[in-house]
Amino acid sequence: MKERLDDECLLSVEMNQFFKEQVPLVEQDLGKKINHHEITFMLQVLPYLLLSCHNVEQYQERHQDIEKEFSLIRKRIEYQVSKKLGERLFQKFEISLSGLEVSLVAVLLLSYRKDLDIHAESDDFRQLKLALEEFIWYFESQIRMEIENKDDLLRNLMIHCKALLFRKTYGIFSKNPLTKQIRSKYGELFLVTRKSAEILEGAWFIRLTDDDIAYLTIHIGGFLKYTPSSQKNMKKVYLVCDEGVAVSRLLLKQCKLYFPNEQIDTVFTTEQFKSVEDIAQVDVVITTNDDLDSRFPILRVNPILEAEDILKMLDYLKHNIFRNKSKSFSENLSSLISSYIVDSKLASKFQEEVQTLINQEIVVQAFLEDI
Repeated sequence: MKERLDDECLLSVEMNQFFKEQVPLVEQDLGKKINHHEITFMLQVLPYLLLSCHNVEQYQERHQDIEKEFSLIRKRIEYQVSKKLGERLFQKFEISLSGLEVSLVAVLLLSYRKDLDIHAESDDFRQLKLALEEFIWYFESQIRMEIENKDDLLRNLMIHCKALLFRKTYGIFSKNPLTKQIRSKYGELFLVTRKSAEILEGAWFIRLTDDDIAYLTIHIGGFLKYTPSSQKNMKKVYLVCDEGVAVSRLLLKQCKLYFPNEQIDTVFTTEQFKSVEDIAQVDVVITTNDDLDSRFPILRVNPILEAEDILKMLDYLKHNIFRNKSKSFSENLSSLISSYIVDSKLASKFQEEVQTLINQEIVVQAFLEDI
């Protein structure tokens, strides 16, 4: 499906550009900032969904059933914003969206993840807030760490779970590319989140998948309190990440955990970083983006840090050298293990355990490096 979306474009260049230009207007009307990756995917799938609407409208009985399903949508601001978008589309191309098509666009706006939502704490989501407060309280009772800035965490979860509930209601699938890494590297945190999330499942009459739990784990992981050690000869580090608020915050926490003696205070989006780059004073930029360019040294890492990422960062922050870009640590380790263990599943499991031990040792060394 992804390869097909990459290769095909059902919209003309002019119309594709029109929809891209509409994104900030839609966000302004909504009072919400839609996640960058969700916008990209929405622009790719929108023509296919509109075509499916055209097919449905040919069958009157099915059309009426879907209209009933969408009745609640028409009460929300997303529907009004979708109507405005349809009006601008008609003014530009003289193409009209049907009521069903407007409703479908509204469902997409409701369902996609948001980085900002000024309506997150509106009265109609009071029950959602109560369930999340109980979820946070139960989670904290099950761990030995403290959650900091609970109000901010609650607000972020409100934004995330509003979209989550609409996805569940209308059967919109959302794949989390970080689920495997979260389960592997933060297994205990994932399990506690899974247990705590039973509160949400019971309150909202839904079933949360592992992908859903991983997203919740990412949100919570970014608010777990850590204790920094004394700082000496620290480097100033900028983080640049366009993966959304939750992933960005978790990336910040990971970097602070592994390198507590460096000055790592915030995460920029690419747009934010470019706006301050000319006046910035920084030793290195660590980014999850493949295409970021800068006058500063750049280290590219995964959102969930791998052993190779940590070693790469350690080499530069402590010794001012870049690691050899040939074979990665993980690839070398995999080759070594496979020469002794033939069974691929056993070899993979053993490699994960070895890398977990190495990660733990790196944490210790990072804390002891400047003592």
